[in-house]
Amino acid sequence: QLKKAQMLKKIRQDYDAQISMEDILVRISSLSRFKFVYLAFGIASLAIFVGQMVIQLTSTSPLSFIIMDRFYNVWFALVWIGFSIAFVWYGINLLRIMPDIVAEKI
Repeated sequence: QLKKAQMLKKIRQDYDAQISMEDILVRISSLSRFKFVYLAFGIASLAIFVGQMVIQLTSTSPLSFIIMDRFYNVWFALVWIGFSIAFVWYGINLLRIMPDIVAEKI
């Protein structure tokens, strides 16, 4: 492993194989807030799904069904778009934690 690091250092002068554990822990802890956001949106999505089912089964007004259906579709479209953007951003930040050579391979 040391020999590999020395070879990489010869190929790329700015290669630094040394990453402190503190750096990694600080970056990961700053990224860990996403699990709380994910959990909150998951609970809200479940509540919206249950609400839509209740309205579908008990509603006698077509207008309430139409409004809930549109809200339901817009909610999940925004949640999926938001999660996809967040996961890309999260992945890029996780790749920054790794050494450049390893991050480029991934």
